[in-house]
Amino acid sequence: LQKDWSPEQISGRKKYHKLSFYACHETIYQFVYQSKNKDLYHCLPYKKAKRQKRYSRPKNPCRYGKIRLITQRPEDILTRKRFGHWEGDTIQFKGTKEKVVTTLVERKSRLVFLIKNTRKYSRGVMDKIKMKFDKLPNKMCKTITFDQGTEFADYRYLEQQMQCKVYYCETHSPWQKGSNENMNGRLRRYLPGETEIAKLTQEELDQLAGQMNRCPRKCLGYKTPQELFIQQHKNDCRIWS
Repeated sequence: LQKDWSPEQISGRKKYHKLSFYACHETIYQFVYQSKNKDLYHCLPYKKAKRQKRYSRPKNPCRYGKIRLITQRPEDILTRKRFGHWEGDTIQFKGTKEKVVTTLVERKSRLVFLIKNTRKYSRGVMDKIKMKFDKLPNKMCKTITFDQGTEFADYRYLEQQMQCKVYYCETHSPWQKGSNENMNGRLRRYLPGETEIAKLTQEELDQLAGQMNRCPRKCLGYKTPQELFIQQHKNDCRIWS
């Protein structure tokens, strides 16, 4: 818990390593809530007693035109069987509207990249995304799905520079890129709205991204995003299927 792992991650990791001792996540939760040690409670990722219900929103056209909506995205992307399909968003902070953190999540591995932006000017945001992918194989980024924030308006520049396709969620429907929204919720534990973004360095964001990529995920069979990424890279580094 002190390593910021959830009870479900701890329990699942025990299964993954086939340890001789085991406790299910419900047992861990019961111990935490019944314990007199309140520090354990503050180690939990979410402190809400009940989960919020998800409400569907009406479908609206894209503010940037009728092309490349998420509804036009190839169906095989939904299966998460192939690497190279990403979702992007920004995290904002109180006291500033210009300084934001771009979050990029790969759909299959859930690998995350974090990028600090001193301005929300679209060309600058897109250029930093391009620079982040420059160090990866050319076929590592096949598509990116954004919401319709103004910082992602210059999609033509990104498509030309990276030779990838950009898709947008429908208006007021950021939940359609669920992998990224889930990651943003996890990141808020370390980057709350009160964070002084001006004092946050790119090196610190890289360290946080590394921590998230080394954390086991239930959706990956309690492997870590980093483990799955490395495994895929070794197997498919030539073709990036």
